[in-house]
Amino acid sequence: MSRYNDEAANLKVAILNSNSVLHLDDDDILWDIIIDDVLDDFYNSKGVDINNLPKFEEPFVSFERPDIYYEKEDFIVGIEHFQIDSSKRTRKGSSLVQEQKRVDDEIITDYHSQPKAYFYTEKKLNVDFSYENYVKSIVETFKKHEKNIPEYRANLKKIAPNKKVYLAFFIEDITSLGNYIMTAKGRETLNPACTRELIDELAKVQGLDYVLTRVQRDYIYTLHFQRISEEYIKSLYSECYDLSKETFITYTPVVASTIGNSEDDSDR
Repeated sequence: MSRYNDEAANLKVAILNSNSVLHLDDDDILWDIIIDDVLDDFYNSKGVDINNLPKFEEPFVSFERPDIYYEKEDFIVGIEHFQIDSSKRTRKGSSLVQEQKRVDDEIITDYHSQPKAYFYTEKKLNVDFSYENYVKSIVETFKKHEKNIPEYRANLKKIAPNKKVYLAFFIEDITSLGNYIMTAKGRETLNPACTRELIDELAKVQGLDYVLTRVQRDYIYTLHFQRISEEYIKSLYSECYDLSKETFITYTPVVASTIGNSEDDSDR
């Protein structure tokens, strides 16, 4: 069950890290209630390290299908979490995740082959990022979880048979440094919910109430919460990306690793 504990802890950390840059649907108070609960629980805990959260039962409960749920007196919200990125997907999954593991293993091998008090290295991630890969990752992963929506809702109903059931998908972009697009306004952060292909899926999905997206811009993570509705879908179509007028920005990320302490690392 450790994986599911991680899912709940990750969502709590995501909210805490983003509490000043949360993007909420102003017409819906459900997530205001949940976020207030998370923040109250955090700030009422003395000496809690955000990077080393203690085990907890509330406000999120780890589950399996869906990953997490949150329950109040009159409603229950299930949250299914999945990750996407803009690298090529293979039968083994994301090539970014595979490359990160390869580089991590290589760094450990290098360190043990030349152990010393201070070790620093930089290694490039040999990954090709593209908008096509980004969209494919989003749509394929969304559809994979979409087919389980009836099961997710049935499980939540068993937990809270007399309460209103809501279901949310939490889509997290784990691409190194984030994804960006160059528009007439300048560089903008890509959000999965603004891709036409995902909007098409949201327009026809049944049984999904909310979509949460977590994206990165220059090491800062932001959370976006929206209730799925005809008005929301219409607004998304009016704002979706147009690759005939905009350019996907590509780059080569570098993993930097430091082990030990240098004699003088004041400039690092």
